[in-house]
Amino acid sequence: MSNAVCLKELWKKILQAMSSDISRAHLLTWFADTSILQKNDNTIIVGVPTTFAYDWIAKRYIDPLLKAAIKVDASISDIRLEIRGDLKNKDNIDKVDIVKVIRKQDKQI
Repeated sequence: MSNAVCLKELWKKILQAMSSDISRAHLLTWFADTSILQKNDNTIIVGVPTTFAYDWIAKRYIDPLLKAAIKVDASISDIRLEIRGDLKNKDNIDKVDIVKVIRKQDKQI
């Protein structure tokens, strides 16, 4: 399994873990065009599409995000955000299909 696939799977699991603490509408709005760009030791770097999304996630969701990340992978102790405008591209293969993540969570409830 490639590193990109592993990071995508990790991000799916983190978003699923976070979905019990954040409304569906907020997940769809703020995490639709996001992706883990890198995992370095205990830090994950999450790509966000805009400065506005960066500010909003940093201010309101970084703690629930870290809590969910630790639940999924106990080695994670830090999350950094990075603006990546290419995540807004419809064809970007790095981002997770947030609708599928939410549907999978709904089926588990």
